[in-house]
Amino acid sequence: LTKLVKSGKQVITVVSAQGNTTTRLIQTVEKITDGQLASKSYLEYLAMGEKMSCHLLTLALEKYGIKAVAITQDMKEFPLVSLLPSQETTTTSSKKTNEFKHFVLDEEAIRNKMERYIKPLLEQGVVPVIAGFFIVDAKRNLISLGRGGSDITSFLIGKYLNCDEVIIVTDVAGVFSSDPRQVSKAAVIDQISADDLVLLSQTGAQVLHPNALRFKTDTFQAKIVNFKKLGNYIEAGTTIKGTVNTKIQAHKKKLTLFTFTGKNLSEKTKLFFSLLEWLVAKNLFIHSLSTGTSFISLYLEGDIQDFVYQELHEEFIRKKKFFTGLAKLTDVGEIKISNHLFVESPGMISMISSILFREGINIIEMITAHTDIVVYVKSEQIRKSVKILEQKLLSTNQK
Repeated sequence: LTKLVKSGKQVITVVSAQGNTTTRLIQTVEKITDGQLASKSYLEYLAMGEKMSCHLLTLALEKYGIKAVAITQDMKEFPLVSLLPSQETTTTSSKKTNEFKHFVLDEEAIRNKMERYIKPLLEQGVVPVIAGFFIVDAKRNLISLGRGGSDITSFLIGKYLNCDEVIIVTDVAGVFSSDPRQVSKAAVIDQISADDLVLLSQTGAQVLHPNALRFKTDTFQAKIVNFKKLGNYIEAGTTIKGTVNTKIQAHKKKLTLFTFTGKNLSEKTKLFFSLLEWLVAKNLFIHSLSTGTSFISLYLEGDIQDFVYQELHEEFIRKKKFFTGLAKLTDVGEIKISNHLFVESPGMISMISSILFREGINIIEMITAHTDIVVYVKSEQIRKSVKILEQKLLSTNQK
């Protein structure tokens, strides 16, 4: 860090609590409460971990001749301000401390504080040391950012300060091709897309919490570097390219939906094999499907002729008696809405449903699959559905 500063670069740092400090602080409070905490005092107490790190790094930098200033959330210079008042000043549970909080930032206030307090320090060669994990409302009440909080702070600083690069300093060498604890030949990946890193993070990689990548923009480069390699960070670590964006795409062809009904379908082990074997023999291929204990929905591509409907009924209801009913719906359209952060975004299905409902669009079915939400509507409503979803989802960024 000192090498970066002495090389003439303007450096701003964000710190989190050391080691398991936050866990120990939570455990201490839980010993004297029943787990229901007065949030204002609790969060102020919890923020001491970041404050200690903030002042400790400031002292360490000063020891090496680097001018530094600690900026904690209780100071007027702290730049990250929420547009909405804190909802955490009532009683809450300590178990919710690490839950991701949805918030709206006061961009005007943030940019004003950056211009008034942070940029002058950088121009004077001073390193601002910012406490992470919490932001504040207009009255400087604390709002916890939840999991990945300090990384979120770093990306927000990078965005609103127009930084060239955000470097996440950690105790690992970077993002590995696989878990190095289980795969002996796993190697550090030089570059990775933000989308791919989110997917790896959700499936076990713990280098960077995916919540932080919500706030990665194209205006700055991001990198993950081991603290021992920070002096040579250009060659070391993993560079994160691009941003995590929502993609909305309509399937080009119409679909036909066949819905089979019955009882205890999941217990009929030969059912799926028999159905798939029959479809392959008829040169019919499943585009997508969904199942429940009492139904199976098959989406087949194109306009399926009536004789197929009749043969399915004959084969699987009259002869094999796998099902008790069969319905057919033609001219179905499919819209796929993709974002690797959907797994960490509560309420997305409700939001999409509400958007389409307000436009009078009937949803035939919704299927979720990890990073994708697939919506089925009548094909004549596809264009309208895509347009309104793009307007509402692509223009709404987390702030």
